[in-house]
Amino acid sequence: MRRVTLLAVLTIAAVTNGSAQTNKPGRVDNGKTRIAQLVEANVIAVHAFQVLLAKSSGKGDKSCFSPGSLSDAELGALSDHQSNLLKADVKVV
Repeated sequence: MRRVTLLAVLTIAAVTNGSAQTNKPGRVDNGKTRIAQLVEANVIAVHAFQVLLAKSSGKGDKSCFSPGSLSDAELGALSDHQSNLLKADVKVV
């Protein structure tokens, strides 16, 4: 639930930030870039968690939960890192 809430907050912040500012061509807004990175990282980590969950439960279609080239240890590291980020102060992240 905390993961979904953080993802929703970050997505809303990205959309709000993007509509409130006008970007000139070639201008990079580091705030929007960071939010986009966090949202993408969250999606990747949630998938890693779901792959591990599907493997450990033995349920579901394995083709739906492909780990790609990542090992179980790498998937676990992604999931753990995301968990730690979600526990951190949002201002620090």
